[in-house]
Amino acid sequence: MRFCGFTVAAVSLLGCVAAAGQKIDNSPTVIDTAPPPSERFPARWYPPEPSTIPEAAGPVGNAPFTAIPVTTAKFPNPETGKVDVRLSKAFVARDSEGRIRSDEPPDYGHPGGVLAHDVRVVDPVSHCSFHWVEPDVTTPGGPIAIVECLPRVVRYMSFDPYSRIDFTSRRHETSESGASHGEPLGRRMFGEVEAIGVHNTNTLRNPQPGQMATTGVQVWYAPSIKEVVQFSDDPEQPGGPEDVELTDIHLGEPNPELFYPPPGYRILTLAELNAAFPPPPVPNTSQPQ
Repeated sequence: MRFCGFTVAAVSLLGCVAAAGQKIDNSPTVIDTAPPPSERFPARWYPPEPSTIPEAAGPVGNAPFTAIPVTTAKFPNPETGKVDVRLSKAFVARDSEGRIRSDEPPDYGHPGGVLAHDVRVVDPVSHCSFHWVEPDVTTPGGPIAIVECLPRVVRYMSFDPYSRIDFTSRRHETSESGASHGEPLGRRMFGEVEAIGVHNTNTLRNPQPGQMATTGVQVWYAPSIKEVVQFSDDPEQPGGPEDVELTDIHLGEPNPELFYPPPGYRILTLAELNAAFPPPPVPNTSQPQ
């Protein structure tokens, strides 16, 4: 899923900023130490402290919410000559300390043809992330969640790139490759939150064969939750990037239980998972002499 706001990878945010035709400065950093190991976050989950403090994308704090991201994808249908539209709905939640949970849309791409969805949680407080399938009715021995933790001391790159974008002024820039124009869209409500918008148009001076000379993108950003609530391409091309919008936005603290594997799940590190479920032996394909 391509969404600019709630994805935990910093590159996703930066990619959307670039698509909006904007530039950002270097991000400030802060050294963060996780709480002491506990029963919920045992010491065996954490790797040894490296000689150099690792860097990671910092959390977005003090902006809790839940929402339903709706993704719209369009595909040309060669049989009918029309454009097919596919909608998918997911779930995202974030608490005041920056913990974030994302649920992918349910599908049957799991063992046994079970309708299930992937859940991913990033906990910047503990420096750990979780991944599990819900429901998990096929794993031998009961459901499993995978945990991966950074060292207890990390350097967080704290940034909110869209907060530094000018959504209120008209902008026009030219370069050797072409021109970029930004047009403010004003303000509008998305459920409980107000967003400010910008429409950016990029024009290539010398487009390659098959490459569109002019492309556009529309971005709506909600400062109260520090998230992009709508990202859409214009013009919409069949088979092109998907459009995403946050719907059913609710402000306030989500249920804390959302950010930890459910009761009954065994939580294993990758090493423990590989030990519990070793890969099958590679068959010997050599010919006898």
